[in-house]
Amino acid sequence: MKSITQNYVSDKNVNSSIINFFKNYKVASVLKSSNAYKQKGVPAVALFQYIFKLFS
Repeated sequence: MKSITQNYVSDKNVNSSIINFFKNYKVASVLKSSNAYKQKGVPAVALFQYIFKLFS
């Protein structure tokens, strides 16, 4: 049971780090200025955050 808790805390820290990175470097505005946006559904920045989480 202890390893599950440690993994959860580790995942939460990684998630927080990714969100902070995206905010600090204004990734959403960079994506929009490079025409990487969507008209409907999940925002492009959310997809990029998800991809970053997969590789962490």
